[in-house]
Amino acid sequence: MKKTILILALLIFINSVFAQEICEYKDIKTEFGYTYHEPGKKAEYINEKFVRITDSKVVKDLGQLKELTCLEFADFYNQGISGDLENLRELTNLKVLNLHTNPNVYGDICVFSKATELKSLKLAFDEKIYGNIFCLKDINLDTFAMTYTKISGDLSDLSHMTNLKALYLSGTNITGNISALSGLTNLEELTLSDPETDSSKFYGNLASLDNLKKLRRVAIYDKGITNCEHFHEVHPNIEGGCSDKSKVTIINTNIESEKIIRKEIRELMNVPKGGKPEDNGPPEECITNGQFIGEEKCRTLVDKTSSGQSEKTEQQERAEAQQEDDLQKNGLLQKVIIWFISLFN
Repeated sequence: MKKTILILALLIFINSVFAQEICEYKDIKTEFGYTYHEPGKKAEYINEKFVRITDSKVVKDLGQLKELTCLEFADFYNQGISGDLENLRELTNLKVLNLHTNPNVYGDICVFSKATELKSLKLAFDEKIYGNIFCLKDINLDTFAMTYTKISGDLSDLSHMTNLKALYLSGTNITGNISALSGLTNLEELTLSDPETDSSKFYGNLASLDNLKKLRRVAIYDKGITNCEHFHEVHPNIEGGCSDKSKVTIINTNIESEKIIRKEIRELMNVPKGGKPEDNGPPEECITNGQFIGEEKCRTLVDKTSSGQSEKTEQQERAEAQQEDDLQKNGLLQKVIIWFISLFN
């Protein structure tokens, strides 16, 4: 009996492996296997097998994928692809789709409303992408990267995505209370901000995210956000940060702070903005081409000068070395001439 069960289990396993549908459309071929990994590139789901395109670099337009209904994995990161997302509507077997940084891709994300197998959807920096995230209510993603797109909706429309590990929504038209994300306990990375303005697209108390224990990297910048200090206390080892100011405001503030710090350093060193030392700076002989030659060398030079000695310039030293070298060459030449003459004596 046990032997029969074992054989049946083995047959089921073999069938599940080899029953993967392989399809072809307009010379675009697919195969079933592990996702390829390029050196230096972080690969998703590297230990899982998918039906994928044999050579993704031949794809230049999304229309080439229209009939590849078996396709499960498609990574076209920064590949210069163009076309309408509508071409992907019937690809309901998709599990991983990466069109990150392909600015000529456009269309409504709602074409994926029936792709309930999707795990990862990356359309970041594709500014012609739009649509309301409410239409993704039947999809439970692991990764959702939509930075700098025109998608809209409310954060609460994502509250059902309990598998989410990475959520990137900066620079979109999404709004809402961050407390809507409190149930996403698998979150590891989170970005919520409007980098260009001091807006209040996102709002709420960061204490509502205290139970997100897996968070390791965040970027939350919005004037509607409160309790950043508490957030850092609860997550002391987290990378990134949060603020009630936009990212651009923080950057500008840091630039101004850096200018002030540089000014203070110049004042401490008695060096004006032009970079030349004041009268109470190092002695003139210690400045070469507008640069201080160094404390030790300067002290030696000053000591020699004060004792009536003068330090040889680099040019003088080079001239003396050349003269000595010439003398050695002349001496050698004389010896060769004498030896040559002796051959005829």
